[in-house]
Amino acid sequence: MEFGIRLPHSGPLASPAAVRAITRQAEQLGFAAVLTHDHVQWGMGDKYHFYCGGLELADAHPRPTDFYDAFCTMAYLAGMTCRIRFVSAAIVLAWRHPLMLARLALTLYHLSGGRFVLGVCVGNVPRDFEVLGVDWDHRAAVAEEHLEVVVRALREDGPLSYAGAHVRFADAEMCPKAPDLPIWYGGTAPRGLRRAARYCDGLLVGGPAPVLGQLRSKVAALREQYGRGGTPFTMGALAMISIDTERARAEATAEYTLRERERAAWLRKQRQIYSERDAAFVGTPDVVAQKLEAYAAAGVDFVGLGFIGPSLDAVHERIALFARDVMPRFRRAAAPASPR
Repeated sequence: MEFGIRLPHSGPLASPAAVRAITRQAEQLGFAAVLTHDHVQWGMGDKYHFYCGGLELADAHPRPTDFYDAFCTMAYLAGMTCRIRFVSAAIVLAWRHPLMLARLALTLYHLSGGRFVLGVCVGNVPRDFEVLGVDWDHRAAVAEEHLEVVVRALREDGPLSYAGAHVRFADAEMCPKAPDLPIWYGGTAPRGLRRAARYCDGLLVGGPAPVLGQLRSKVAALREQYGRGGTPFTMGALAMISIDTERARAEATAEYTLRERERAAWLRKQRQIYSERDAAFVGTPDVVAQKLEAYAAAGVDFVGLGFIGPSLDAVHERIALFARDVMPRFRRAAAPASPR
């Protein structure tokens, strides 16, 4: 099992210095990846929609609404690292023309030396669609066409033409190709699982171990139907984590963040399947490791972690604790990267 860290490129901890520091720490400690998320507008109504730190920080911050673009952030960090991968969790398919998305993905993949995983999704925040003038009600149909175009643009040789209900073009040339660029899908709806099975190389979603195991089985059956049963597939999980040497302290640190996420409108659909508390890792290294063992048994290959902490220094401490006391139980930590 591999582990990644969700970056502070949004929210009260967001800054160029913070994303640099977390990424460098992640690489030095042997994490497999760092992760970004994707939004356009981001105002006070979105101030709790971030994945590094704690919601108390947002309440105390005079302007907790800084947001750095996913692609720019990953490109910036790729130039100062050697080994760590970058995972978009996840790029919203309907917002960009699929050829533009393919161009961004190809560029980042090649300039990073193949260290990019393109995570994509339909999107779950209506306000972003509203300000962009993108139809919320038809976003799934648009995403379906855009995903097909992106996959073909990355992998097929020669000029590409497409005539769908939502996107049309003829004889588009895109090089260099990247047939090995992994694409992970974020979504659990039945049609979403079909997209993951048909077009993608992985599924990256939240949920407790039993839910993730069921999703993996469903996608595996669908991949057989599409003739892709013999190709590699990654089952990834996204989760918040509050880890501490004292269990009560870990629980107290997580309480407000998990309680408010349970109420968040943008997480309404997933709450129909599981609760935030069921999907979060809260406790001592032993407690966290035991829960991760259940995820491994369910077939989870990768876990992207959003570290909860009362300050950036506290987040760094919790990342180091996880790397020291949890990661060695699941894999041998990678050798520290050489400084650039």
